[in-house]
Amino acid sequence: MWHRLLQIITGFANEQPIALQKYAALKLYHLCQKPYLNSTIVKISAYVLTEFSQLYVNQSLEGQSMVSEQQVFDTLHQHYM
Repeated sequence: MWHRLLQIITGFANEQPIALQKYAALKLYHLCQKPYLNSTIVKISAYVLTEFSQLYVNQSLEGQSMVSEQQVFDTLHQHYM
C-alpha cells in the first residue's frame, strides 16, 4: 500500500503532479509534528519531505510562516530518537 502511495505522489513516467507533491509534502510535514506516529508514516514522510523540499522550503505558504531546512530536519529527527 505504501509503495503505491509513493508512486501516486511521485508520478508516472513523464507526468509530474507538482500540485499534489506540494500538498502531500505539506500535509506530511504537519502530520510529523505530532509526537507519536506509525513507523511507516515516518518513512513515507521522510521520503516525500526530502524529495520534494524544493516545493515548500523557504517559501510563504498559504498564510503560514516559511518552513526552513532545519525545521524539516528537526521534525523528522524527533521520530528517529
